[in-house]
Amino acid sequence: MREHAVSRNTVRRALGKLEREKRIIRRRGSGSYAREHPGGAVTWKDVSAVLQDFRRIEEATTWRLLHFGFVATPAHVFEHAPKFEPRSLLIQRTRAIRGRTYTLITSYVTESVGSRLTRRKLGKHAVPVAIEACGIRLATCEQSTSAISANAIVAEQLGVSVGAPLFYVQRTTLAEDRMPVEFAEITYAANLYQEQLTMRLDRTGKRLRWVPVGPTNASDRPIGRQP
Repeated sequence: MREHAVSRNTVRRALGKLEREKRIIRRRGSGSYAREHPGGAVTWKDVSAVLQDFRRIEEATTWRLLHFGFVATPAHVFEHAPKFEPRSLLIQRTRAIRGRTYTLITSYVTESVGSRLTRRKLGKHAVPVAIEACGIRLATCEQSTSAISANAIVAEQLGVSVGAPLFYVQRTTLAEDRMPVEFAEITYAANLYQEQLTMRLDRTGKRLRWVPVGPTNASDRPIGRQP
């Protein structure tokens, strides 16, 4: 209080927030102590190392299932995929690396496909892997990425403050017949996302613009693609 010129209530609220974020342990009559996090902090390099390969995601991360059940397909899904079925299997999970949750994934799977899935069949698999195991061959996806602020629910799951910046991904996955099968919403902390691209200057006609020619980094592995 003296060092930072703040009130007792401010200190109490700050310590309470740190405790809720599991950054400290408060022991009555003893004091407040910083918690150790096994393996150290998770960085964007840790995350990018597993995002490209569904099998790698399964091997390198742990997961927690928050919801598994059928719901009416939300209106915002139809905005992105008008041919989506009226009912969907809602699958919501978090994934973690070394005990640190790095993403919240909400998937809506069309009822005709979702009816083939069970919690047991889903297991630790990424949803597209589980869908293909049901005999559905996936072909392409349409994806957009934007920035949002964390609401109370997402903040609690990702261990960030309400209002913290997040990367938000919307992805519609299509089968070989071009019909939508899954609509996924993926959020994770902004500091866990980076993308590096090689660009060339396009002077075609009267144009003068940067055009991406491919991702690049030290190991020539794409960075920042979402799981």
